Amino acid sequence: MTEAPFAVGIEPRKVARVRWAVQPVKAPAGWGAVVITQAFPVPPERLPDYRLLMDTLLKLAPEAQSTGEEAFLQMDRIHFKEQASLFRTLGSKTGDFGLGYYPDQPAPTTWSRAEFLKAMPPAKLRPLFHEVMKVETIIQDAVLTLSHHFLGGGAWVHLFCKDRDVFYKRATEQFKPLATANHAFQMFPYFAPLLTRHAIETVDTATLDAWSCEAQLYLRESSEDNGLLILRRGDCKPIFRQMIEESLLPDTEFLTGWTKEELFYA
Repeated sequence: MTEAPFAVGIEPRKVARVRWAVQPVKAPAGWGAVVITQAFPVPPERLPDYRLLMDTLLKLAPEAQSTGEEAFLQMDRIHFKEQASLFRTLGSKTGDFGLGYYPDQPAPTTWSRAEFLKAMPPAKLRPLFHEVMKVETIIQDAVLTLSHHFLGGGAWVHLFCKDRDVFYKRATEQFKPLATANHAFQMFPYFAPLLTRHAIETVDTATLDAWSCEAQLYLRESSEDNGLLILRRGDCKPIFRQMIEESLLPDTEFLTGWTKEELFYA
């Protein structure tokens, strides 16, 4: 009989101030993935703990220390007024706009006449495409500045790869032929994967290798999954095991989808 999932992270009989639900994702061989449940935008009173959780995850993940870094904002998740504020405040710390691509969904297309006719209020037109804005990680403190403004808003994508140029080359090879079959999308200078739990759980290793575009660690605020999606080459459990064993997040309890044996002894 399989042991039920359990809660860990604080002393017995002590009430946790913060709780995080960690849902294991069934990733193909060679990959590990979880979703940390959190609705977006994160409530203001919970935001400091969310940022601390993200900071701790990145400090514990070897991939975040030794590889190249890329970050994006999902522009359709940011209100128009916030976008205007973003450009005024950050100036040169903002980068080029590219096409965010859901590899498990149909390629983007322009609207048809029939769609226009059907989209009478209260119906809405589907999104034409998913634009992302690159954070210029080569500018000192740009990621820190942008994450301070937008982390927790549901728009943040952060990944780590061995070579930035290789990442963009792989993304172009993988997604551009599909997206630019419709000539309206040839204007985008780069492409970035927008991965979801469904995408990870429904493909084999070779496909996920291609979709990851050589990323070793991938984090995305995924409204589709109601939480922070973490994808890692290897196993995610060691990161959470260390976080719990060393009590790196005081007064925090993790409600995990793993059994005690899976998390600490596997």
